[in-house]
Amino acid sequence: MIYLQKLKSKISNYLFIFIILILPLSSAFGKNDEGHSQDMLAVLGLYSKNNFFLTEDNQNKIQPLFTKINNYIDKLNNINSEGITDNFYDKLKEEFPFFTYEKKYTHRQIYHWGFDLDTDLTQDDIPSDDQIPETLKQTFSEKFQDMYGDADWIESEWYRFLKFLRSEQEKRNDSLIHYTKKSLGLKFNKDARDITAILYYTHLLGDHIEHSGASSGEAVLEVRKIVNNVNKHLKSLTRSQQKDLYNKYTESIKRIHHYSDSQYAQDILNILKKYVPQILIYQFDKEFIKKGLRFCPAKELQKAA
Repeated sequence: MIYLQKLKSKISNYLFIFIILILPLSSAFGKNDEGHSQDMLAVLGLYSKNNFFLTEDNQNKIQPLFTKINNYIDKLNNINSEGITDNFYDKLKEEFPFFTYEKKYTHRQIYHWGFDLDTDLTQDDIPSDDQIPETLKQTFSEKFQDMYGDADWIESEWYRFLKFLRSEQEKRNDSLIHYTKKSLGLKFNKDARDITAILYYTHLLGDHIEHSGASSGEAVLEVRKIVNNVNKHLKSLTRSQQKDLYNKYTESIKRIHHYSDSQYAQDILNILKKYVPQILIYQFDKEFIKKGLRFCPAKELQKAA
């Protein structure tokens, strides 16, 4: 009996050491669906460091939503839970035969732009390119010039490209918002949109954390723009009674030093894990409970990150 206990202890120690050793390796290859999902779980306030069973139960219930968001961002031609593909990238190449994403940027040159592309319009009702990473603009220009030279209609073609992206983003956003509303038992589309957007940007922050400085990291929407977008959505979720809490959140954001995109993104994510759950629990506790989701204890939420 004593021998078995010692053996179990040794196995546990070896497993712990093994996990510690492989963590750096796993992060070197970027976050997968599981890594992004854990970040999302924490941002929603459903991850507990002290209660494994609460965390596991929450994740099992909410994982289909996280996977759907991750697939929409990472799959060029996304296949939904019904086995239906939206053929986004195939349609893009058919509409713009000269365009292909640059391999050095990997799949991240597609759909790693702003969630808010669908509503960000200029005064002329033209999609703004403010939600588009600079690397995508550069690739579009280079691919266009490779085929058409210095044709003077490149600007009009760029606007047509933006309209296409916006239309497809709107379709995917509508699908995600509907699924978030259903998964979390929310009453209003506005709330579902805000939460979906924050989860979407949580994924993009995770990409910056793992690939800062590399070409694939440069393909993701800039961190400062992600922060600006998240601020708008979190403010929209904040009720008047929580104004002081939101102000503390914004002050925490302002105190961050931008040493690198990777560290900047990590600091932002840590702040989101601390403040977003406190804002959500105030108004959505009952809705989450009805879906079998339990926030981690209040004391733990306040100490998060």
